Parts: sequence; C-alpha cells; structure tokens
Amino acid sequence: AGLSAKPDNLKYKNPLFVADYSFFFTNFGKNIQLMFRLLVHFGLHLIVPAFFSLFFRKSRRWKAYLIMLATMLVDLDHLLADPVFHPHRLSIGFHPLHSYPAIFVYGILCLLPYDKLKWPWWLRPIGIGLLFHMITDLQDFFLWPHP
Repeated sequence: AGLSAKPDNLKYKNPLFVADYSFFFTNFGKNIQLMFRLLVHFGLHLIVPAFFSLFFRKSRRWKAYLIMLATMLVDLDHLLADPVFHPHRLSIGFHPLHSYPAIFVYGILCLLPYDKLKWPWWLRPIGIGLLFHMITDLQDFFLWPHP
C-alpha cells in the first residue's frame, strides 16, 4: 500500500515525513521557494556587480558598481508590456531592451578596446551590467519551476 500524501494514511502525523515530499508543494513550500527565488534574483542583481567591479581600477570600482546597478533601469521596458509583470514570461526576446539585437550590442560593449578607441571607460560597466542582467533574467526563467 505505501504512504500517501493524506495525513490519515501517514506513518507519522508530521507532514515533513511524507515520503514523496509533497509538503514542499503546499502554500508554505511555494512561499519559501518564491522567497528563495527572489533572494537569488536580487542577489545576482546587487551582489555580483560588486564582484565585477573588482576588475576595474581601484579608483573606478565604486563608480563601476553604481553604473552596473543603474543598468537595472533596463527593466523600464517592462512598462510597455501588458501585464507589466508575468511570473511565467521570459523577458528575453519579449521586451525591446531585452531583445536579441540589444543583447548583441551589450556583448559588444563588454568587448570593445576602449583605451585604443579613446572611448569613455564607463561604457564597459554599462555593457557588463546589461549583459549580466540578461543572464540573470534568463536563469530566473529556466532554473525555477513554473506551476
């Protein structure tokens, strides 16, 4: 017969002992999962740019970090969508500033030889911030379950 998810048939009355871990899919489990997902998402948006800023000259690290944080403004293009936010929608390829041509430009901004071109240094952290923002949005869609 085996264990079922019904408390009457459980060997133990504590739902944490359910053999198939169905307790994880209760509202409590979904809330914990959502909180962890948001923690990872915003951790990637706020903490990883600090790591990337360490690769800039010491005098520019703080500015580079703030520039990379400012690239989160790319999400303003979500205001053009209806609904503005949908938890099961992949933003890559849907919003204008999350389009594949835009991502290509962000990648180019990361790779240009700014010293040789005599272009401003702050274009690189813009490219890094925008490209990593797209990677963060991509993982947010593909690495988390959609009920």
